[in-house]
Amino acid sequence: MTTFVMPSELCPVAMRDRARDLGRRRQARRLHRSLLFPLLQTSLGLRGIFLLTAGVSVLGLALTRVLPEPAGRSPKDITVSRRDTGVPQLRAAGQASVH
Repeated sequence: MTTFVMPSELCPVAMRDRARDLGRRRQARRLHRSLLFPLLQTSLGLRGIFLLTAGVSVLGLALTRVLPEPAGRSPKDITVSRRDTGVPQLRAAGQASVH
């Protein structure tokens, strides 16, 4: 029940559409990886694929170390105001628009 009912009741349509779009993109990336793996294996070999995976993991670790940690800050302090970016704000049903 919560998987289907709660998002439709709590989240605005724009937010649900965005989540569905991200899910579709994730599925497309999985498809590309599964089709690309045999080509990489023939060109790089299994050792090359492991080295490529290790390099991507080290890059992820480096980005984790470089990017600032938001610990101790509220989500309001971290997020950029939508008014500053020009993106329209999402409103709950019955809520007045803010200009």
